Amino acid sequence: EKAMAAEPASASGDYSETNTQVQGVDEADIVKTDGAYIYALFDNELRIYTAAGADTALISRTTAGNGADTLYYKSAWDWADTEKSDYSSWKNPAEMFILGDTAVILSNCSEYASGEVNGEWRYEDKSYVLADFYDISDRTNPVLLNSEGQDGYYQSSRLVDGKLYLITNEYNYRWYGFVEENPADYVPSLYRGGVAVPVEPDRICWPETTEDSSYTVVGRYDVAGHQMEDSLSVLGAGNTLYMSKNYLYLADSRYFDDKRNEFDESIYHVEEYASGNRTEILKLDVTDAIRVEATGTVDGNLLNQFSMDEYNGCLRVVTTSWNNSYQIWRDEARDFTNYKYLESGQTNALWVFDGDMNLTGSITDVAPDEQVYSVRFDGEVGYFVTFRQVDPLFAVNLSDPANPQIMSALKIPGFSRYMHPWGDGLLFGLGQDADEETGRTGSMKLSMFDTSNPYNVSERDKLLLDATYSEALYNHTPRTTATPSTTTIRSPASRRPTRCASTTAGTGAGTPAACTWATSPTSWPSRASRCWTLSPAISSPRFTTDSDPSKGPACLSSSERARRSSLMIPQELTFVNSLVTEISFSLFCTKTTHIPELPCLLQSGRREDIIRKTPIRRYLMERNIILGTDWWTDCDDIAAIRILCRAHKKGLWTFRGAVLDACMPYSVPSLDAFIRSEGLTDVPIAAD
Repeated sequence: EKAMAAEPASASGDYSETNTQVQGVDEADIVKTDGAYIYALFDNELRIYTAAGADTALISRTTAGNGADTLYYKSAWDWADTEKSDYSSWKNPAEMFILGDTAVILSNCSEYASGEVNGEWRYEDKSYVLADFYDISDRTNPVLLNSEGQDGYYQSSRLVDGKLYLITNEYNYRWYGFVEENPADYVPSLYRGGVAVPVEPDRICWPETTEDSSYTVVGRYDVAGHQMEDSLSVLGAGNTLYMSKNYLYLADSRYFDDKRNEFDESIYHVEEYASGNRTEILKLDVTDAIRVEATGTVDGNLLNQFSMDEYNGCLRVVTTSWNNSYQIWRDEARDFTNYKYLESGQTNALWVFDGDMNLTGSITDVAPDEQVYSVRFDGEVGYFVTFRQVDPLFAVNLSDPANPQIMSALKIPGFSRYMHPWGDGLLFGLGQDADEETGRTGSMKLSMFDTSNPYNVSERDKLLLDATYSEALYNHTPRTTATPSTTTIRSPASRRPTRCASTTAGTGAGTPAACTWATSPTSWPSRASRCWTLSPAISSPRFTTDSDPSKGPACLSSSERARRSSLMIPQELTFVNSLVTEISFSLFCTKTTHIPELPCLLQSGRREDIIRKTPIRRYLMERNIILGTDWWTDCDDIAAIRILCRAHKKGLWTFRGAVLDACMPYSVPSLDAFIRSEGLTDVPIAAD
């Protein structure tokens, strides 16, 4: 669809690009600009606007999502055309890149079919990501040139020197009906020339330390040539990535529960266990054919991509570790088992690896009982923030990789969730204010730190906003940072325009002259000393109105309640306790269910599909979730938490917290450890 518009001004260079971590390594987003035009992915469309100030206008709309032809498998699933079967497909644009006169749109795609064939139930599904290359030399008429892709769900991407690196996660849970002679049943496929082809054996890597059957697929695409030129599929591999000009690092956080000792005492046989989390890092060389360069392991979880940084051939990593030890006492004669909780602890560390991923230096046991909230490296200096009640901003001297040293720790109320070097001698921080006594978070806080002496950092100025949440707290790409002289910052509360203030005549219906951004409520329910419960079904939240815990569910202890009160619950928060319980229970008990497609999805073994391919999805997409569970570590509990964590990482919803009821003494640390093993380090837990 095209609309007439004024000619754009030529790009002057006075415009902002996507905020990225590494200079020269572009990151995808849903909004891009080249100074002359603005490109936006919205409602399954690529929309192009002139960047002409008050005369900005829409000049083209191109369908990029559902409606485009993504049918790779329908002809192969010919049984899906039978009377008792069902076939469907969808395509959802995720992010994009703009390079000159080429736009590359990255879309999650899925096809699935189910039905009764010869008296037996059959189910097939495929999820993959397509890179659609568009010629946008005529901005009023983008033309699709080619589509190529790879199996899996979209994780992230990078663009370096005209090469697009696409990283997807292929969850290989299929346990039935696969044929050994058909590699497409158990290895990822690549999509080229309209055909799906399994990856070659020499392009699959199996790290010795992984037992995971899922893959991380890395594809390299030549943007100028509009096609894939190389790929590597790695078993396990990564849920967090960092990329420099020559190397791609994939970090995979895993939960461990290791038996450390066993002995007999009285009538009992005692086994002693240590559990926690560790992260394995895979270093890929992308300068030629993509290959594994080296691997390394650290204790703890990474916060996000900013937890890793490469400088002068060394990789620096910041982690938060949670460790727990316990004993299992068994009386075999009486068939009795009991658990004894010993100790637990949370701490933080910084690690330095050389080019071969050998550990050369470290700082451990930093800020016990706190966790990392933000990290930023700037050359030979590293900054990271931990938080519990106040914000220690640590400055680390990394000039000697073998001997990193903490040089200062600035303690101020609140914390920064994102830090950005702001010219010489300044560091910008975006986060939240907090009460020094209780740690309860309040309004958003903008801080400017004086780093002229990087080892004696001070807070030069701060600004408290009349808002408590912005997506910019968790997603760095929407932030626009200009030069220090202009001092402008864009931190939208949402990346999605919700309404237009007016329309411009002659530019097409609904064309915005000025759009406002959706914002979260400025006042949220108070939880200073209150507890909250879950409604029995999808509805608004219920809060106990009396501060006396005896008149409502208690939250751990008074001190823990104060610490946990930092969980601010927006008024529009949606609870889906009973629904999620039904999903998790039905995963393993399929006799009765209200979800028509669930039995076939269970046969596939793909738990994420339960979210994506059933009516549940319309309830859960873009929702805030708090889960109620007894956490007896039954299969239904584990499945529910895993669904929530993985869907949270995919951006399907926000996992705000968990409530334990009917729990045992070790349930809180056990649940906390499991959530952390799934890669989430900031999920509050309450208990009744």
